[in-house]
Amino acid sequence: TYLTSISTASSSGNDSMLLFDRNNAWTVYAHNFYSLKRLLSGAILGGSTSDGKIYRFRDSSLESDNGEGINAYWRSKDFDFGITVGDKSLIRYYVAGEYETNSDAVFSYGVNRGTPTTSTLDLDSTTGFFRKTIIPTSLTYSKGAQHFFKISNSDAGDSFVINSIGIRVRAETLP
Repeated sequence: TYLTSISTASSSGNDSMLLFDRNNAWTVYAHNFYSLKRLLSGAILGGSTSDGKIYRFRDSSLESDNGEGINAYWRSKDFDFGITVGDKSLIRYYVAGEYETNSDAVFSYGVNRGTPTTSTLDLDSTTGFFRKTIIPTSLTYSKGAQHFFKISNSDAGDSFVINSIGIRVRAETLP
């Protein structure tokens, strides 16, 4: 099966989806997609050229999120900072991103794959960029062999843009 999104009647964006499958012919669907992705499950997802939402294509019809917000998050790997043995103390995180109207983000962090603690980033401010510093207040969340963090939306539908995260740590001296 081959799948592509092209422009046939529009000069400003894709307006058709072509599907070449078992019938050895191209089937044309009039759907405005920018990018198409076939998941391992066989489902086809595409980004709409008109409203920016992600839709699922199924049997010549579309299913959307019906305007419902989507919970989103990203979790880092476990960092040992190149020191596999011994604890590292986290001094602070630096989070830089962009303000988003009517949105908050949740920054969670923890050690040794334990339960993380959270801090809410209030993003509803003037337009532009921000830089926030998060300092752990407890050894439970700042001292360990491995550290991780997670960024998520505060409420379903809240959006966030994180441009960079910096981490300052101190290696503990071994006895």
